[in-house]
Amino acid sequence: MDTNANSTPSSKYWMSLDQWRQDPEFQKLVEKEFQSSPLQSEDGKGGHARRDFLKLMGASIALTTFGCVRRPAQKIIPYVKKPADIVHGIPNYYASSMVDGLEVLGILVATRDGRPIKIDGNPEHPSNLGGMSARAHAAILKLYDPDRFNGPKRNLQNAKRTNRETVGVKWETIDSAVVEQLKKGGVAVLSGPNFSPTTRELMADFVSGFGAKIFSHEDISYGSLIEAQKASFGQSALPLYDFSKAKYVVAVNNDFLGTWLNPTAQQRQFMSARKANKDMNKLVVFESVMSLTGSNADQRFRIRPSQSLDVVMGLLHEIIVVRKQSRYASDDAVVRVLSGFVKNVNELGLKLSDIADGLLKHRGQSLVVAGGLSAETENAKELYVAVNFLNAVLENEGKTVGSASAAVAQKLGAGVSELIAAIKNNEIKTLIVHGCNPFYSLPSGSGLHAAIANVEMIIYTG
Repeated sequence: MDTNANSTPSSKYWMSLDQWRQDPEFQKLVEKEFQSSPLQSEDGKGGHARRDFLKLMGASIALTTFGCVRRPAQKIIPYVKKPADIVHGIPNYYASSMVDGLEVLGILVATRDGRPIKIDGNPEHPSNLGGMSARAHAAILKLYDPDRFNGPKRNLQNAKRTNRETVGVKWETIDSAVVEQLKKGGVAVLSGPNFSPTTRELMADFVSGFGAKIFSHEDISYGSLIEAQKASFGQSALPLYDFSKAKYVVAVNNDFLGTWLNPTAQQRQFMSARKANKDMNKLVVFESVMSLTGSNADQRFRIRPSQSLDVVMGLLHEIIVVRKQSRYASDDAVVRVLSGFVKNVNELGLKLSDIADGLLKHRGQSLVVAGGLSAETENAKELYVAVNFLNAVLENEGKTVGSASAAVAQKLGAGVSELIAAIKNNEIKTLIVHGCNPFYSLPSGSGLHAAIANVEMIIYTG
């Protein structure tokens, strides 16, 4: 930039045209730019404002005093009779187990001075072999939750039950109130699925003693899968898969590495065969939205949720009808059913012949899984039955598909819709909610939120 006669000789750059013109008002602002101070007097003529000076000195003294407070010394009193297995500062480890949804995890709990501080997987437990889910790691925080109830609470609700004020009560007081309420009859228990036979026996005794009705609710339902297992094998149970023996895995809208059934154990099994060598397994995924399983796939194809059954039936058609690689190729009924899906399979726009080649090449060492939240459509049961049939055709039963079925948490009664109907018919006066939170997991349109306003007393145990 060229210099100007009106500017100072040393000026090469200007912040504004006022500076370049050396405007008098601008010059006054420049002179005061670095002279502003909270201690300047009110008239701006120099000196210090007494009031502002006292403010700053008071704040300085307060901050100095706060930062230099000496905390009282706390002395750790040792045990008078110290247990032999406790040494201050050195953790102890205890083997335990926990249930999270359908996952049963073997865990090691680290405790220090009698307080649990960390949960890790037990490497010697046959289920998870040391693996752990994020939810299981975070379970330790429940023990130190400041909002955790330390005793019975009672809601001080108004007539319309629009407020949520709670107060602590004694066990004797709440026991007396509950007993008096139970004598009125009309008792219902809403419970989540339960694995424990002891708990189921206790609930059965309670139901028979008070003439109560029992209802069940599952936050994540596997009802379609259980029904399909019963239709296929005559047993209401969950399938048991072994991904460690599978060299070729096909997942159809199924996130077995992230959320489906027992993901912690399935991750360990799948990764044990995920070795970078000639025997490394291969994963092919058909899914609607990206999942953890899809992100680890060797081949991934996008489909709509309604097309899950078409993919499985297309693979069956390719293996049985086209290639006649099964004894079912001579069954006219099977061929007729599979041929009815040819149009839907063609609409997929996918070449399933390569996938069928991989499955046939790894007979007895392949595995097909399907279903999950995204596949829970109106034909979910048919999808699971088709998958069972495909695994049977591929001779996977007894190999990658376990001969024994995993234990399933038994439902103890009817569902939430039947409970709502009973409340509307004034059959329920007392509702006990145990082991589930349907008011959180169910949508407001379910009708449960409105129905409970007609229940005299609601008891939650959790």
